[in-house]
Amino acid sequence: MASLGAAVAIVLGGGSLAVKYATSTGSAGSTPSAQHPEPPPAAVAGEQCAAESPGDAAGSTIRVCFRRAGNTVYMVAYAKADPATSADVYLWLKDGSGTAAVYPANGQAVSWTGVPLESSAEVRKETPVNQSLVRGTTYNVSLAVKPAGGPAPNIRNHAVDGRQIQFTY
Repeated sequence: MASLGAAVAIVLGGGSLAVKYATSTGSAGSTPSAQHPEPPPAAVAGEQCAAESPGDAAGSTIRVCFRRAGNTVYMVAYAKADPATSADVYLWLKDGSGTAAVYPANGQAVSWTGVPLESSAEVRKETPVNQSLVRGTTYNVSLAVKPAGGPAPNIRNHAVDGRQIQFTY
């Protein structure tokens, strides 16, 4: 079984939480492979995440997640890159069919610009969904990680999804 070591740093600012953590695995019997990667550790209890996938920023790997605390849903992004790069990170919420952006209501994704990504530390960005959601309704958390300074995703375009994870409120 692989052993894990982790370092965590938490930074608060602008009404959102950013957590950076680094992990290392040692081989004591099994090694992750491209076909069967070991899931990364959850930085926050209760998070549910989609599988890692490539982002649009050069060399980036991303995961989209969500978590719920009481009645509040949090959209969560994880990103890293090899080689290191700077990226813009975007999160937004779509309806269950994926055709309409639900949050933010202004039609612009929640964004963090010029985020430094590196291979040794995964960056975590989190933001609450600051509007009422309907119980029993399905939603999709969407994530896009783009090259720094490029155009933001047009979340009003029903064909723009980013990477997604679905949940029912």
